[in-house]
Amino acid sequence: MRKRSFLSRWIDKADAIYDTGNSAERLLPMQGLRGIAAFMVFVVHYCAQILPWLNTDGFTGEAVKVYRAIGASGVDLFFVLSGFLIYGMLIKREQAFLPYFRRRIRRIYPTFLAVLAVYLILSVLFPGQSKFSGDMGSDAWLLAGNILLLPGMFDMTAIISVAWSLSYEMFFYLAVPFTIALLSLRKWQQTERVGFLVAVSVAGFMALGMGYTSHSELLMFFSGMLLFEYTHSRETSGLPFRFPLVTVLFALLAWYRFSEAGEWVKIAIMFIGYALVCVQCLDGREVLSRFCTTRFMLWFGNMSYSYYLIHGLTLKFLFMVLPFLVTPDGQWTYQLYVLMPLFFAVTWLASTVLYVSVEKPFSLKSPVKGASLVRHIAGGNADVWNCRNYQPQKTPTGGYGFASQDEPCSSAQGAG
Repeated sequence: MRKRSFLSRWIDKADAIYDTGNSAERLLPMQGLRGIAAFMVFVVHYCAQILPWLNTDGFTGEAVKVYRAIGASGVDLFFVLSGFLIYGMLIKREQAFLPYFRRRIRRIYPTFLAVLAVYLILSVLFPGQSKFSGDMGSDAWLLAGNILLLPGMFDMTAIISVAWSLSYEMFFYLAVPFTIALLSLRKWQQTERVGFLVAVSVAGFMALGMGYTSHSELLMFFSGMLLFEYTHSRETSGLPFRFPLVTVLFALLAWYRFSEAGEWVKIAIMFIGYALVCVQCLDGREVLSRFCTTRFMLWFGNMSYSYYLIHGLTLKFLFMVLPFLVTPDGQWTYQLYVLMPLFFAVTWLASTVLYVSVEKPFSLKSPVKGASLVRHIAGGNADVWNCRNYQPQKTPTGGYGFASQDEPCSSAQGAG
């Protein structure tokens, strides 16, 4: 027997580390998209903190503005994915609320509380960086509000800066099952549900046009819900056109950064653009789908929640150390790109520690016999995206619709 190479053994070990143990229940392209969303959030935070070292007068300064504009929409992509997965899970089959919500709590809280504990310890060690005021009453309320995930939906400081999005996620987790039950949406015809979702979305955009921009990100969940209805329509035959949607979307987001367009334009770009990107990602013929199901992107997607919560703190540490090595004097240009992979690698390592020690053992299901990330990747057929209950259905037009045999895959997670 030929001895396996060091690289092959290393890849196998990484598969074991980043495999969630329930890959057969996951829409793998969606997991890869989570990795893309997490990297976008990394970019916006990396670019914001490296600014003191950058020469922002020329091309580099303009490029950073574009990177930050694009990266800032990573959270919106997370919301679209959650809208698709959670709504789909609930609309296809009635579920008892308490078991459903316990699963959501289990998915969100262990990792969140672990990172919150780290922030609290650091607040004691570095009081100058703390978000606590020193007043016992207000500090107790701040801590309680953060544990209840209030910052974001409510005007309250988030101890973990990115955790504001978890407030939106939790609101969505609560609102969707009650709305479905209250309106008996499962009994509606699909066209009626689509009409309802479109009407609510249009009302939201009208409110944006009139200047009511508070909580505008909630519209992205509706994009995901409409995406689910689209992909599960018997008439659906996939996109009527095929071109690099991600490139077009990012170009539009970059244009928005320098235009005088209102907030509703940016939300509309993401509302439509990210839904189309998701459809393209689910089409196994597309390059994006194949990229999102590569080993690296699946590793990243599987631990994206841990990465989302801890990468900001890791970057903060790195940029606290950097002044001891290089004085920030607005002198850098290409160094922006040289440091990025190095800093990304460090944030990856920190996230892996969190994922392995907290998220994987406490939030993810125990391994399912015979279900492994290795097997899915080795399958080699990108048209079958390795989800136990979903399979692409070839249509007369040659495209792909999406039909459910049972219920949606359970890959929905918090904002990461």
